[in-house]
Amino acid sequence: LRRLRALGVRGLLVHQNPTVARLLGEVPPDFAVVAIDHSPGCPREGRIRVAPDFHGIVRAAWREAQARGYRRPGFALFRHAEPSSDDDRLHAAAALCLAELPPTRRIPPLTARHEDGAAVVAWQRRHRADLVIGLH
Repeated sequence: LRRLRALGVRGLLVHQNPTVARLLGEVPPDFAVVAIDHSPGCPREGRIRVAPDFHGIVRAAWREAQARGYRRPGFALFRHAEPSSDDDRLHAAAALCLAELPPTRRIPPLTARHEDGAAVVAWQRRHRADLVIGLH
């Protein structure tokens, strides 16, 4: 959170999983977090919407970002260490969302591996997203 704040990020929309659900309780109240989840095994705390598939998760996050007035949202999609069709579905849905924005407001999605924290910092410094939609 300190690193994100230093980069100008003030909130996150996250794809919730059991690990993320536990961490959400540690986020200070002045840092906005909206958790979106499609997994029936995740705790209900923090869940605002249930989507039946990955495309639904991305679209729900996108609608939430638009409703809250964000102008330059960025997708942090990441990639699995092993190739996964989940990655392709998330990236395709994000591309459809970004196509709705004027080209001057589109930010290329972050597609680094999960463990690459330096890539997240470099991506945010370069593109200055006002909201990070973090999935995966």
